[in-house]
Amino acid sequence: MESTGELAWFRAEVVRSILHPFDFARSLAQEHFGLAGVLVALIAGAALAFAIDAMILTSKGFALFDFLPQVLIDSAFLGVRLAVTVAAVATVGHYAAGLLRGRALTLDQAFTAFSFALSPLLLAPVAALLVVLAPDLLPIAGAVAVLAVVRSIVGLAINLRALLPSALAAVPFVVMLVTSALVMQDQISRFRFAGYAIAPQLVGEFAATPMTGTAFEAAAAAGTDAEESWWPEVKVVPRQLRDLLRVRR
Repeated sequence: MESTGELAWFRAEVVRSILHPFDFARSLAQEHFGLAGVLVALIAGAALAFAIDAMILTSKGFALFDFLPQVLIDSAFLGVRLAVTVAAVATVGHYAAGLLRGRALTLDQAFTAFSFALSPLLLAPVAALLVVLAPDLLPIAGAVAVLAVVRSIVGLAINLRALLPSALAAVPFVVMLVTSALVMQDQISRFRFAGYAIAPQLVGEFAATPMTGTAFEAAAAAGTDAEESWWPEVKVVPRQLRDLLRVRR
């Protein structure tokens, strides 16, 4: 019965952090969320990875169910990695806030603020569901994933602002974002790759440098003698290659 009550409390807090972020942020200074933040980070990371893989596979014409076991395993590993990343980034944010004068930001508060800010990512599998049901909805699925990420960033700002004054909250906010970008560069690349698959026009044109080299005029056209009658009709050929290919009798 107790476990059921804890599960109901966890579900209610996750929903509150998504639908009522300001109300949830005000409770961060009074409540202790403990392992709930770890669980949110685990599930959020797995949900986002699952959505990105689904969009990438669909954009390439592959069926998600053909790669479902591998996608699920990769999603689970990313969930664990994101939880560890949140802990590391929260630690950096905690010490960054400690260098400033004013109210201190505890490590538990920093971790909870960051982990529950990721709760909108739990909605990312909606993007995967859309592309599975109708691959033509890939752009809409991409928009859903982007909105989930943006909402998470906004949620982090709201949570930190509830714990610190505006001038002080900006420092750990920027530090956490920059640190996250440095640690999760490969996942950012995957997200960008999914974006390119959805909107190829985002990829700029690459200007290639024209190839340069020394041209050698052939001494004779093809078919001038029996030894070279098998050559294709060419006008320019490197002499070194000509000598190597010449038939010796």
